[in-house]
Amino acid sequence: MKLIMLRKGLIYLILLILPVIAMAGPVGETNTIYTQPDGSSFAVRVYGDEWLRIRTTQDGAAIIKDEDGWWCYAVYNVNGEISSTGHHVGNAPAEIISAARNIPYRTLSSNAARRRSVGNEQALRTIESIRNQSVQTKGSGQTYQKRGLVLLVEFSDVKFKFTKEQFYRLLNEQTGSAKQYFQEQFGQGWEFIFDVSDILTLNWPSSHYGKNDEKEDFDYCPWDMIAQACQLADNTIDFSLYDQDGDNYVDNVYVFYAGLSESEHTDQPDLIWPHQYYIYSGKGINLVLDGKRIDRYACSSEIRGDRDLAGIGSFCHEYAHTLGLMDLYDTDYDEEDGWAAGTWRSTSLMDGGNYNNDSQTPPYFNCIERELLGISQATVLQTGQSYELSPVNENGQFYRLDTDTKDEYYLFECRSNDGWDKYIGGKGMLVYHIDKNLKSIFDGYEYSVWTMNEINTRVDHQCADLIEADGRSDRINSLSDLKGNISEIFFPTTRVTSLGTDGSPQLDFWNGNTSNVSITGIRNVNGKITFNVVDRDAVQGVPSVRNVEYTTFPDAAIITFEASDTDIPNTVAVIDWKKTASDAPYTTIKPASIGDGKYACKIEGLESGNVSYEALIRFETQEGVSSSYKLPFMTKRKPGVSWPYIYMPQTRRDNALALHVVGASEASEISWYYDDVPVNPGKDYIFRPDASGVLKAVVIWEDGSKDIIIKQLNVE
Repeated sequence: MKLIMLRKGLIYLILLILPVIAMAGPVGETNTIYTQPDGSSFAVRVYGDEWLRIRTTQDGAAIIKDEDGWWCYAVYNVNGEISSTGHHVGNAPAEIISAARNIPYRTLSSNAARRRSVGNEQALRTIESIRNQSVQTKGSGQTYQKRGLVLLVEFSDVKFKFTKEQFYRLLNEQTGSAKQYFQEQFGQGWEFIFDVSDILTLNWPSSHYGKNDEKEDFDYCPWDMIAQACQLADNTIDFSLYDQDGDNYVDNVYVFYAGLSESEHTDQPDLIWPHQYYIYSGKGINLVLDGKRIDRYACSSEIRGDRDLAGIGSFCHEYAHTLGLMDLYDTDYDEEDGWAAGTWRSTSLMDGGNYNNDSQTPPYFNCIERELLGISQATVLQTGQSYELSPVNENGQFYRLDTDTKDEYYLFECRSNDGWDKYIGGKGMLVYHIDKNLKSIFDGYEYSVWTMNEINTRVDHQCADLIEADGRSDRINSLSDLKGNISEIFFPTTRVTSLGTDGSPQLDFWNGNTSNVSITGIRNVNGKITFNVVDRDAVQGVPSVRNVEYTTFPDAAIITFEASDTDIPNTVAVIDWKKTASDAPYTTIKPASIGDGKYACKIEGLESGNVSYEALIRFETQEGVSSSYKLPFMTKRKPGVSWPYIYMPQTRRDNALALHVVGASEASEISWYYDDVPVNPGKDYIFRPDASGVLKAVVIWEDGSKDIIIKQLNVE
């Protein structure tokens, strides 16, 4: 008998490592004019947010502002650090300008992603708390008061032009205020109250906090502004009132700082850029007031434009982040592949809708935001039915069409062009392709892009992709492309009244399949959308394949899926699989039924090392055969070891672990134990540990020999 302890010790699987996400509003203007100290001017393109901002001339040369106030050509080193060439814009040798055009967009994007991510689960705890509160409040007849703390902060050199009373009205008046906005999004049962502090004066000038880092070009220490303001406010504010979920953290601190914002005045890099972050989880500032730790904060400027009191748009965007919502715009600004259109800015508060009507009229929450916050849930579309959609703000109604992959689906909502939606640019039905399966890699771990604030950063795989009715590309060359007429992205148009039919936008899936469902007869009747749902390939008495999931290993794959109809008798699931592009015949297997119309199988004996395979999944009944679902998958790389081992990637998957011993396909028996208690993973091969412990696999070979493999699991 051999006892195998992997890597000469215990390998720890971190089941739950959730990132702190730093979020910010997008730049307010992408094309602008900068002025030099001598009065000359030049055209500039600006894009980015709090953690990534890039300024270039119109021909793509990077620029930076020197200490003497002159804008000069800039160059980046291999680490993405920026430095001035000392050559004024418009007056430099050709080789300097050429070097300034060599901008490492991928490196800058990667650097920004690291700044956004710091290892704490508070962001996801918050949205889960809000979602639970929405469910509890709905229909209960009770009112939940959501309190927000707002601090007014000025500096030694920049004072407020507007009064505390004006800010209070901005946030709490019955009409046009942030209070009205959020209460209309959440509906009955919610009351938002924003408590506004007296004006707090810090000892440092504004530039102390907002001056851009000399090398990386983002704000130097705005988190210090938050900590110092909270300490000043402690004499008059009871911070314990603002821990409503009872986790001993203040739920959020919001700061309006005196003066202008850099997002609107990008030619003044010493200003602070509106954003959300964490002073403790992100910067290690240990500040406990009234028994509650200060951590999450958001901030924005007093003044909109050059002289007006800020509209509620930026406040609503940043405050919505504190409720757990992520950005829906392209947050990485990787120009090499263009930009993702996301939700076309104006249609979503979490895209660029916070700027609608000079930041005074942010749009209604769309169905994505409502679903995430638990405000309302989708009704699943059924084929052979006709449907009607009211504007999503009236009753929270929206529909969902599932794909054949779990957590990938389409959402359908109706939007009007009145009320908070008056400035979204059109009216009709909006259709979103949602994918919650895409992963992002950080520090060797896999995370959903929905937890990393990277929902729409991949131009060729947007995970909240608005399907344009007129077929225009959602890969844009410039952010200014989003400012044109977008009325034709709404369904129906004069030419497009369907989806999934010839000549109309298709309902495609990310696995390469296309939906067999068509949405036809789309009409806008008195502000409501009507349509029909048609199954083009329906075979009576045969279920279709849906909600396919898979886990791959170096030498195996576990596949689970469901039947669309669980009431059809004598249903048999069949999988044909082989190596991709191989001339060998398919191998046929029959997955086991695991109940409730669900099926699972393990395919073993595969080649390791990123080898591509394909599986064709279908159902057979007495009435016929369903169309096949094609699942491409790839094996993992195998480390250079000869002994068997438990393969378990360092990842988070709701504590569900697919159990498999790599290199044991010829074993006669494998038994599993957790803390020496027998474990039966079931026909789906899944084990869900409730607490940390020792996982043990006992492998018995055909000759009677035995290997024992152990692995320590940390469940956090």
